[in-house]
Amino acid sequence: MRSRIVILIFGCFVFLSASMSLIEIPFVVPKSWPEPVYNFKENALTTEKIELGRALFYDPVLSRNNTISCASCHSQYTAFAHVDHDLSHGIDDKIG
Repeated sequence: MRSRIVILIFGCFVFLSASMSLIEIPFVVPKSWPEPVYNFKENALTTEKIELGRALFYDPVLSRNNTISCASCHSQYTAFAHVDHDLSHGIDDKIG
C-alpha cells in the first residue's frame, strides 16, 4: 500500500502519493469560513493552475526591476500575511 500525504496548496487539497503524482480533490470550504463568492464551477482549480499561481507568486521577474516577488512580503510562514509593518517596502524601498 502506498503512503499518502495531504497538503493544502493555494486553497486546494492535493494528495501526494509515494510516486509523487498529483490527484486533484475539489475545494471544500471549512465550516468556520464564509462561503466564497467566486464560482469554482465556471473556472475549476486544476493542478496546472495551482502550479502556475505558485510560480508567479515566487517569481520576481514580474516586478519592474526583477527583484521583488509577492512572496518577498507575503510570507508562507505567516499564512501569506504581511505582518511586520502596515505597508510593503517595494522597489527602491518605496512604501505601498
